[in-house]
Amino acid sequence: MRIAVRYLIRLPLASRQARRPLAAARCCPAAAWLLVSALVEGCGGAPAPEVAAASSLAPVTPVPSAVGASASQRAPGTGSHAVVGAARPREIQPSWRFSLGSPVAAAPALTADGHVHVATADGTVIALGPEGGFRWSYGVGASVQGALAVAGDVTYVGTLEGTVVALRSNGQKLWTYRVRTAVVSDLVVGTDGVLRFAGADGTVYAVTARGGAAWRRALGEDVSAGPCLGPKGSVLVGTASGRIVWIDSVGRQRGVRVGAPIVQQEWGGEGRVYAVSGSDLLALNDDGVIRWRVPRVRTVAVAAGRVLAAEASGRLSWWSAAGRLERRVDLAQRSSDVPVVALDGTAYVPTETGAVLVVRDGRVAGRIEVARAAVLRPRLDARHRQLVAVAGDGSVAGVATGDD
Repeated sequence: MRIAVRYLIRLPLASRQARRPLAAARCCPAAAWLLVSALVEGCGGAPAPEVAAASSLAPVTPVPSAVGASASQRAPGTGSHAVVGAARPREIQPSWRFSLGSPVAAAPALTADGHVHVATADGTVIALGPEGGFRWSYGVGASVQGALAVAGDVTYVGTLEGTVVALRSNGQKLWTYRVRTAVVSDLVVGTDGVLRFAGADGTVYAVTARGGAAWRRALGEDVSAGPCLGPKGSVLVGTASGRIVWIDSVGRQRGVRVGAPIVQQEWGGEGRVYAVSGSDLLALNDDGVIRWRVPRVRTVAVAAGRVLAAEASGRLSWWSAAGRLERRVDLAQRSSDVPVVALDGTAYVPTETGAVLVVRDGRVAGRIEVARAAVLRPRLDARHRQLVAVAGDGSVAGVATGDD
């Protein structure tokens, strides 16, 4: 039951809504979400201490949609043009391509000097140079579902057999840490050098840079999103029963239940958290109070105090921290994973059709063809000079951001 929920949520969105649990057979999106709902009803366990339910903390103020809203409801400056039509985008050719030869279930990781590290579903970690050339590979012995983490010259990989492997920049193994359950989440490393990840048993683990246990916290239910890093060594995770859980640097935890399964969450700065619960984007204070929501959202990204929502309708919308709609752009297709935003405000949106859309100045300015499979969450290098995108079929493409 737990694996079924987790696998449905952890895959790219295009696959999450089209894969039966524990099998590669296809099913319709409606059936997939019904399956999540049915499985969540059976989740149990001893929950962590919680604040009061969000619905009792504060009234939720619906944010009006620009489509069909009156002029007084629209965000300032949008007038009657809150929805921007998509002009024909320019076709952008990648600077390089590479085929991994095996499917991929998790986004790549980029080192400080621009090297690309990605793990295939069959358990091979492959390192590429900044220009796409092969550097080395290492077999970790089991399938990899979560994104790798990079800290300094060390890359961390978690497997479904319950191992976390630390690799040096030359591909040599530094150490292996073992847990008694599959590693099902992305791996993240805080500024304190401590690695965090979640297991299939609903436990969040913290491991030191030397491969020793820092702490672990059992949540008593499946982790469906995160962990993502917050301030002062804290992390945020979401559960399949609809809880958002804050865990501080020493493992103390608190949570709030918001209802539907948590698909994704992001720290927003200034005490704000943004989470996709079911199909609603929620904006919460760090004390769990819901301030506003947007319906029918697939993923969310936060950049420079603005919130980007990839909507189920195939639109990308920008929201202020106060919940005011600033702009909507029609992408003419649905996103497959979380967009990434460059320093200049350009948004790169992965799609189900195998492309990354370049959204700039309120329009779709370009289209990068990556593959014929859904694209995972893209990555920008440290200087935001190159975008790297990986598709589920193992296709990798690099694009110089100055060329888009």
